[in-house]
Amino acid sequence: MKMRHIQLYEAFQDGVGASAREIFGLTSSIEIEKDWVIEGPSEWEEEATSIANDMINKINAYPMAASKRTSVWDSYLDHALHNWMPDEQAALAQIGWKIRHI
Repeated sequence: MKMRHIQLYEAFQDGVGASAREIFGLTSSIEIEKDWVIEGPSEWEEEATSIANDMINKINAYPMAASKRTSVWDSYLDHALHNWMPDEQAALAQIGWKIRHI
């Protein structure tokens, strides 16, 4: 699963260079949960917001979501984001966005 995500992200063709995006603030981020965000090109923010909302709804539906304040929640969330959401990861990768732990 992980390799598929990496291949899709590497295939993304961004017309604007990374340094130009940084200088002109053309990168956006959306908080998913606690210390997790998705980041990518600002021009795809509307699509990314829709994907993020789906991810948030999935996360809140997990049985472990009731115990978000426990120490286990971080590792559970890491596993969930990287293993249980391949469709969301693929959709994000196609628009140049990625999940990041801050």
